[in-house]
Amino acid sequence: PTGPQGPTGAAGTGLAYHTESRVPVSIPTSFTSILHLDVPEGSYVVAATVLANNLGFTRVPVLCAITGGRIDLQCQSNTGPAGATAQADQMQLTASTVTGIVRQ
Repeated sequence: PTGPQGPTGAAGTGLAYHTESRVPVSIPTSFTSILHLDVPEGSYVVAATVLANNLGFTRVPVLCAITGGRIDLQCQSNTGPAGATAQADQMQLTASTVTGIVRQ
């Protein structure tokens, strides 16, 4: 026999939006969008990964940031000694909807 219906469970986790690119791009010396994600208005937790390749034999600093509105993964590099440059590859950007964030 079927028993009584239980209480309503918690709401699901919602949608996640994801994009990726495996097309290498040179990382310029000023912040430039290398990947973007268009999402509806709302609250999101955003994560990004990028593989930065050094195309020379010296260190080339790379800095990346995620910006809001249209979610952009932006990167910049400093040209290393003797003009060494960096390249971005295997970029991923994911935004997951959230109903709230608990800070600890």
